[in-house]
Amino acid sequence: MHFCQYQRLGGIVTDGKIRDVAEIRGMSFPVFARGVTARPFQSELEIVAVDVSVECGGGYLRSGDLIVGDADGIVIAPAETAQPLIAEVEELIELETRQEKLIRERAPLAEVQEVSRLKKIRKGPALNIGVQAT
Repeated sequence: MHFCQYQRLGGIVTDGKIRDVAEIRGMSFPVFARGVTARPFQSELEIVAVDVSVECGGGYLRSGDLIVGDADGIVIAPAETAQPLIAEVEELIELETRQEKLIRERAPLAEVQEVSRLKKIRKGPALNIGVQAT
């Protein structure tokens, strides 16, 4: 993990297993893996290719694609849909924040439902085209 940080990588996604999870959680470096193992990491690695398409967890990733991950997993968005997807997600975050504020302020149910309706409408084409959950 340290090597990857020193190389200024944004994170690691692997279809394999990792170890030293407690240490990794303490680092400010995102790591997504198929699972955890106690077996030591193979220290002899060879870089076979750079900027090529790869398959990981049943999804395909090309150079320039957008990867977003959290505790539930990752989503891969093709480069050509990344910008519209980011714009839609930002709008959804804004609606979500507005809805949470209305709930906290005990606004009338009709107002909360209206924001909920807008969120459903906003989940439009960019969120449904070419995005692979892995």
